[in-house]
Amino acid sequence: MLVDFRCFNVEYCGKIITGLLAYFAFRNVSIKFLYVCFVLIILSALVQVLYDWFNFAYPWESFNDIKGIFHNTGIWGGFVALCSIFVFGTGLFLVKRYKIVLLLLFVLLIYFAYRSTSRAAWVAIMFSVLYFLYAKYKKNIVSIVGILIGFILFSIVCFPKMYHLKAESAMGRTYIWKTSLPVIKEHFLLGTGQGGFQVHYMKRQAAYLQENAMSPFTRIAGEIDNPFNEFIKLTMEYGIGGLIILLILLYYVFHGNFNHTHSAVVFRGMLVGILVFAFFSYPFMYVQFQLLFVMCLAGISYNYTGNLMEARMLRHTAWIITLVFLVLFPILKYYYCSLRWERCVGRTDFSEDEKIEEMGVLYPVLKTNAAYLTYYAYLYSERKDYVNSVSKWKESLRYKVSYRQYISVGRDLERMGEYDEAEAYWKVASFMIPSRFTPIYLQIEMAMKLKKYEKADSLITLFLMKDKKVDSPKLERMNENIVKWKEQIHHGL
Repeated sequence: MLVDFRCFNVEYCGKIITGLLAYFAFRNVSIKFLYVCFVLIILSALVQVLYDWFNFAYPWESFNDIKGIFHNTGIWGGFVALCSIFVFGTGLFLVKRYKIVLLLLFVLLIYFAYRSTSRAAWVAIMFSVLYFLYAKYKKNIVSIVGILIGFILFSIVCFPKMYHLKAESAMGRTYIWKTSLPVIKEHFLLGTGQGGFQVHYMKRQAAYLQENAMSPFTRIAGEIDNPFNEFIKLTMEYGIGGLIILLILLYYVFHGNFNHTHSAVVFRGMLVGILVFAFFSYPFMYVQFQLLFVMCLAGISYNYTGNLMEARMLRHTAWIITLVFLVLFPILKYYYCSLRWERCVGRTDFSEDEKIEEMGVLYPVLKTNAAYLTYYAYLYSERKDYVNSVSKWKESLRYKVSYRQYISVGRDLERMGEYDEAEAYWKVASFMIPSRFTPIYLQIEMAMKLKKYEKADSLITLFLMKDKKVDSPKLERMNENIVKWKEQIHHGL
């Protein structure tokens, strides 16, 4: 099968349609209204800073710990960086008054981006500022040469320091990109299909670490949901064809038949920031960055000189409306079923059987959702219906492969008496994240249960050779049992 479209579900289709509708909406509003939207986004960033500042949980927290509405400081840094890019571009090209105010706001946002320690955000700001300076002075060759020399010298000094600031993190991303390449080669032309990274990557990571047991990556490898590079993810899932289409679109955006007004330059500068940040992170997992990307495209196309866009929009309006209505019903149905699933998870008055019955009703609509299938499998496992739980675990692995799923399916296979298959899953899990102790501990526990003492003894030796990254109560309990089992083996019991 050249392309695996199993993950192309209604949810993904709904996201595409929503993005197109958002583009058409912003494309047909005034440029002033679009600027007001960007100003509100910047204000929202400042509000998030104040909210986090006054709601720190611990006295030692500072600006370094601000996350805003995001789950980590890196993505927050990228968001603040884009806000600072907009302020810089506006002050450089559009606003003649209040430049001092804009400068102070720019410095403040740069400070927040700096304290986030997001190197991807810093690099995004650097390249966007470089683009703005190029657009400002492109008719002056001497200025352009001076800007390039200054940028190169600045990069030579700063980039090595940025790398060593979090060298382990940078090395980890490099290994993730390297591990992704074989999948890209296997599906070079058309890709793996939407969602293919989550299906293929963890298996490739396990294979890579099994072949390269001495790699430094074995110590830092973890559960990977994204490659920290949107371009690698795009190429893996949509092949070289998808990457070429994106590059053609970007070429058209930066070199198309547009009025090169100052507002278009500002939006292009923000687009540069988004793309550079996307090269080292995963911004498009968040709707905020998706919205900023769409708004930038709309702002640029607003300055289109010809009537081609308008003519095509008018000519294909009927087709667009038809398409929306064709997908509207399944999208709404999917959304309704997702709400029922969410309510079912939170219902404390439902028994396990009632929750399983509800999950069965929702299955035809949500059967391609890996999180739904994982919860469905968990319910069967709690009811000790291991045949159905294993079935659902394996079904969820078709749409997302993860360390936790391999551990869980192995546990239920062991409970069914399928010891060899359970061991096979735990072995793969042990190579997915070699620093974890659970897979090898479960194999030792099963060997002791089956009275395979020689095998258990060799596994215990491997367990005791592993380096601890952090101490935890769970690991302490494991060590206590390991000591007890080792004594049993040495006493011939």
